[in-house]
Amino acid sequence: MTYGRLVDTHAGFMPWVLAQGIKNARAKLTDVLLWWCDRKCPGCGGVKLGKMAICETCKGFGTREVPHEAEGMLISEHIGEHVDRARCSTIAALKLMKGLKVVAAQAVSLARH
Repeated sequence: MTYGRLVDTHAGFMPWVLAQGIKNARAKLTDVLLWWCDRKCPGCGGVKLGKMAICETCKGFGTREVPHEAEGMLISEHIGEHVDRARCSTIAALKLMKGLKVVAAQAVSLARH
């Protein structure tokens, strides 16, 4: 999925974000999508330590917060639901494929005999 499709006003996440009444929807959606791509703390690069101590920016968590506070969290949770649904579909498809391989192997075995 491309960035353009994710923020398209007729597809992707943009219609949902607009329906929530979020102002500056495109900018906020873009910021949250970028956060999904890289959550590392800009202060420590995700290593959780600054100069000989815990990073001041992330307080030792190694990640940065979702941008745009509550609205950003709402957008992020919506994206997360879609990611979870896609993962479940992929897992189900892989399990089905495993079964199909067994059936195909049996068919090949029967054809040889």
